[in-house]
Amino acid sequence: MNTISLQLLTPNQEIATLDAFSVELPTQVGRIGILPHHESMVGLLSPGVVYIKSEGREDRFIVTSGFFEIKPTNAIVICTDDVDIFSEHSKDDIEAAKKRAQDAMNEARKNNDVEFAHHEQMLERELTKLAVVEKYVGHVSRIKNRG
Repeated sequence: MNTISLQLLTPNQEIATLDAFSVELPTQVGRIGILPHHESMVGLLSPGVVYIKSEGREDRFIVTSGFFEIKPTNAIVICTDDVDIFSEHSKDDIEAAKKRAQDAMNEARKNNDVEFAHHEQMLERELTKLAVVEKYVGHVSRIKNRG
């Protein structure tokens, strides 16, 4: 079976590099599916779940924003500001991170405007991820059951 070379990147690190059978992305114009030898294109990501099917596995990642490029060399690069592995425990993990960000933001409010703004941005990201998880939990379960 043909594959497409995939890179998933954040500003700080390379999250994944692999050969995929298919990739599904949340974009500003809706979800798109990408198969090997897809037409070249560039687009913006929307908050959502990236599905990557590769040899013997399916990986799911929560993204909050970013862009992607499908290259004429049968490759796709996904660049996102923030990414988390989507799991059954994601909602609890994100709720905990949201609470930590709120606590840090409240503490920073007393001391430093720059620190406050940083924690406010962290809280915004966690709220976005939480909304994504709540939206896609049923969708992911249906996909798993479909096999």
